[in-house]
Amino acid sequence: MHCSSQPLNNKPKSNSFNGGLSLNAHGGLKREADIDPDSSPENDPPIDEITFNASDYLHPKYWGIWLGLGMFWLVTRLPFDQAMSIGRLMGRVVYWLMPRRRHITATNIALAFAHLSAEEQAKLTKSVFYHVGMTSIENAWMWFRSLREIEERFTISGLDHLNKALESDKGVILLQAHFSMLELSGAYLGPIIRVFAVYAAPKNPMLDNWMLMQRERRLMHMVEKRSIRDVIRHLKRGNTAWYSPDQHVGASHGGIPTQFFDQPVLSSNGSARIVRMSKATIIPMIPTRHQNGRSYHIAFFSPLELDPSDEATSTQALNDLFEKHIRQYPEQYYWLHRRFKPPLGEPNPYAW
Repeated sequence: MHCSSQPLNNKPKSNSFNGGLSLNAHGGLKREADIDPDSSPENDPPIDEITFNASDYLHPKYWGIWLGLGMFWLVTRLPFDQAMSIGRLMGRVVYWLMPRRRHITATNIALAFAHLSAEEQAKLTKSVFYHVGMTSIENAWMWFRSLREIEERFTISGLDHLNKALESDKGVILLQAHFSMLELSGAYLGPIIRVFAVYAAPKNPMLDNWMLMQRERRLMHMVEKRSIRDVIRHLKRGNTAWYSPDQHVGASHGGIPTQFFDQPVLSSNGSARIVRMSKATIIPMIPTRHQNGRSYHIAFFSPLELDPSDEATSTQALNDLFEKHIRQYPEQYYWLHRRFKPPLGEPNPYAW
């Protein structure tokens, strides 16, 4: 198995396809006839390849991943809505089989939504896992089926904000929190817009290789999140970044004290540096799932103005925006990570 990776231009150019994006009769992005939603952009000749060689991962420590991939392949033989029903069931199973993740999620919900009753918090925690289960099916569908089968389920709003940003020669940052539909929305937009994504590499080599290959099928390029210089260089060339700087970052990696849902947290100061050095336009967006995957919506908003000379204020502004978006769809946020992990020496809310 292999996937071609697309290079970035050596000079600024418009990111918009054919002079601007427009909506089709269903309210989704109008896709030119020759653009395959299951392939990466064809703006440039390939400069390298992302390969996945199954023979590299025959060790027993990878057998669990192979079993999971086989299971997802089987589930995606079903119609999409039936597969999503199984995804919700999987979410229920994971809720009970992963007590540590359940505890982390419940702790996050309790800290962020202290005004809710214990019963409401428990219901929201379970709903988060149901959406995580549906995310796994959506990802599997991208791996083993075609997005053409579900692309009519997508609608878009705020496209004028995105088009205006793409028409300039400046880079564009598509800013979103870690909503559970993040991967699917990236795959939907990737073949049309010149998007490179900033990501955190999984620790498991096979999973890292598999995810990188699958992502670069539809996105232009992947950049590891600590490679800020690469992100800046790509933005200066007029490309678009898929960026979600909403997770915990330790002080040793540039995390600075901020607030998130009225809780003290450490957040990356890299965003202000990136904007200051690249002069990129920030377009906030929210990708959401509705009716258990019967429809999807991607909302773009007016550019976010930051004062990049003040890293603390800019970073807090990003947290405030993320919080505002998450409060609208709390069940669709990825609460399974330790966002409220305290600085060294502070009490650990996740202790159990």
